[in-house]
Amino acid sequence: MDVLLNNRSPVGQLPSKSRVLNTNPEQVLEALVSMGRPLWRSMEQGSTLEGKQRELNKFAASKLLFGVDAKAAKSYEDRTLHGVASLLCRVGLRPHASDPMATRLVADFMSVLHYVTYKNDAQITSYTSDPILTFGASYMWYQLDSPALESHILQQFQVILLKGVVDTGNMGQIAARIFLLLAIDATIMGSEVRENAEARKEFVFTGQFCKVPHFVKKLVGAKPEIREDKSAAHLETRNLYSHWLSS
Repeated sequence: MDVLLNNRSPVGQLPSKSRVLNTNPEQVLEALVSMGRPLWRSMEQGSTLEGKQRELNKFAASKLLFGVDAKAAKSYEDRTLHGVASLLCRVGLRPHASDPMATRLVADFMSVLHYVTYKNDAQITSYTSDPILTFGASYMWYQLDSPALESHILQQFQVILLKGVVDTGNMGQIAARIFLLLAIDATIMGSEVRENAEARKEFVFTGQFCKVPHFVKKLVGAKPEIREDKSAAHLETRNLYSHWLSS
């Protein structure tokens, strides 16, 4: 609470939506930081805006990796859960309440405790909305020459799925969320960054916006085929889709 007392928002501060849509990048960063944990405000940051954003990305990523450096391949091990906390954070997943991982994620990986049973044998935990922590999770995915997401994180996610650790629900929805996140990342990075390993590892996530047509093109290609059926109903769907893209 002392952190909040010493970093109070100015009187008459705009609502969250207006603050994030602000065109002043310094004010946008301040707004995003204020939406998460007081921890982000309390840490020493870089001297420039880009330096502050980069340090927050690195620091948040390390908090999801048991405090170690996300750039080092040796960091992705059993002790750090191989970085799988970043996937749970971005995709919005949580372990079963009775699984030991539920308490481990709260103690060591920035998850939030919501409820404890009166017998203290189950805990409901999850990752709440925290922009800076999410940026750290995104940053982690693209570290290492072979991106950490594919070389470590997804492999460990498969392991805990087979063990029944995660409360998955519909697997199709989980796969769709991951694909959508990857498409968004690819859109804001651009092909030059995405195809260059060093540039990809140094990319800083700041809550960048992307244009819907660019995102859709990245997700489904330049000319997506909605249906092969040429009936009037499907033609109407195609027209609505085209109108949505142009609006």
